[in-house]
Amino acid sequence: MAQTTISRPRRHGVAALALTALLGSGLGSGAVVLAPAARAADAPGERTATVDQRTGLSLTIYNDDLALVRDARRVDLPRGRTRLAFEGVAPGIDAPTALLKAPGVTLVEQNFDYDLLTPQKLLDKAVGGTVRLYRTNPATGKETVETARVLAANDGAVLRIGDRIETLAGDRLPGRIVFDSIPDTLRAEPTLSLTLDVPEAGERPLSLTYMTGGLSWRADYVGVLSADETDLSLQGLVTLTNDSPMAFDQALTQLVAGDVNRVRDDRRNDMVQPRMAMMAEARGQAESEALMDYHLYTLPERTTIGARQTKQVGFLQADGVRVAKSYSRRFYGFNTAPKPVPARVALDLTNDAASGLGQPLPAGIVRVYTADSAGRAQFVGEDRIDHTPKAGDVRLALGEAFDVRIEPKLVARQEVARDRDTRVYEATQRYTVTNARAEPVTVAVEQAMPGTWEILDESQPHEPVDARTLRWTVEVPAEGETVLELRARIR
Repeated sequence: MAQTTISRPRRHGVAALALTALLGSGLGSGAVVLAPAARAADAPGERTATVDQRTGLSLTIYNDDLALVRDARRVDLPRGRTRLAFEGVAPGIDAPTALLKAPGVTLVEQNFDYDLLTPQKLLDKAVGGTVRLYRTNPATGKETVETARVLAANDGAVLRIGDRIETLAGDRLPGRIVFDSIPDTLRAEPTLSLTLDVPEAGERPLSLTYMTGGLSWRADYVGVLSADETDLSLQGLVTLTNDSPMAFDQALTQLVAGDVNRVRDDRRNDMVQPRMAMMAEARGQAESEALMDYHLYTLPERTTIGARQTKQVGFLQADGVRVAKSYSRRFYGFNTAPKPVPARVALDLTNDAASGLGQPLPAGIVRVYTADSAGRAQFVGEDRIDHTPKAGDVRLALGEAFDVRIEPKLVARQEVARDRDTRVYEATQRYTVTNARAEPVTVAVEQAMPGTWEILDESQPHEPVDARTLRWTVEVPAEGETVLELRARIR
């Protein structure tokens, strides 16, 4: 089997390096097996801030594929100009947003190195330089070595060996290719390289703050409606999604509810990956606070969000939330329907302490269940709510009623005036509201009014919804019907 070994000479007392990998598409299907290795040595003058030196990690996650990462570490730095490799940054980092805080330290330069170390990249970087080829005679087992200059590394390799040229592609790799060093620009993982001026040597705290993509959150709610349909047990879950290949361990996690303005930049590094796993955790109530014109939620415990993972964390538990069931239907224009249409059923609530809530609710989907006669939970509908402040009203549209129906009928329509630019007509519209339930119901019949209108007569008074919509609140007896009739002049 064709093999490649990468050896690195000692640097400042650090052992030579070897890696293990599989050649990518640039070298076809040839396999590359490399010996176990010690950790790569720092480049001359470079220090490394590793994940093991982390003293704290916190995340602020926004709704739309955006997060603010605050990564605190403690690092020993020498005096003078120093290059620091800050490892373990998120692959989707927006490098221009990176902000380093270190007492007394001046930032000179920063680079985001995302050219990752692979056998193909090593060969690409070796173009113009030399490598060593180790070949084994299959008959004798004797190994020979030759020095070769890499002329090209496009879809294989072109090598000059002595006075001849060899091309290598696919599985025709000649034993082992040995590289004497790894270019400083190749990294085993995405790394932020910082050039610093350090006034005094010693260990000091560093804090790196940056924005990254690949993280988002949403709120999901589950409500259980009581048997008498007057109160709701409401549980809120935060769904955290990490689409990046990096885990965030034991992070203090905060969530911003609201839509922040962002300038779109096509150059932004996008590392979104498919979702791979879901976990759920039960937590206490999330603490909430105002943040400018947004709202900030802090999860009660630190949490670990795995790579390519979706996780749910509880943030709300409210029992006995007072709700009112309502029936309604809106009609457009005056006409006759071929058959009665069902009323739409909804649950209405107010987000205040008197109703059993009274805290800002982030936008999300509310799924409602209720128990059947045997006590089994049954799904009865869902709706999406917007960000809802304290004292805000919420309407959950659940579906269409089976037993409450409305039959629209255009009783009369006649033109009463006409000129070159205007027609005036009068219309009489009737709505027959039927209720097959064993208890009385209240139905809101809404009429969208065309043009300039005037109500000439009505069987019961209306209330305006807006400038072009009227509402009639119709009381319907149990297993009975109520007729609403109106006459309007339309210009």
